[in-house]
Amino acid sequence: DLPFEVQSDHIQFQVPAFQLFFTSSEQTQAHFILIRGGQMLYGNAILDPLLFGWFSPTYGEKTDALSLLYIVHSSLPLTRITSCWKFLD
Repeated sequence: DLPFEVQSDHIQFQVPAFQLFFTSSEQTQAHFILIRGGQMLYGNAILDPLLFGWFSPTYGEKTDALSLLYIVHSSLPLTRITSCWKFLD
């Protein structure tokens, strides 16, 4: 659950400093959505708040968690989506 900044092609988390990039092999329309505890932090989508942004360490317990969705709209076949973690100095 880190502070973050979203750019058009990546998300940069502040501490520890790293960036997360996504790419795909075809022409696509794609966007990020970030959710914590059922609340949309970044992006635009209609989502069920009970399904996203939660962590359950055991049955009957629920805590907030940062959830990342990368939504891609593309014609088929979509053969590759790549994530790249870049750790900064």
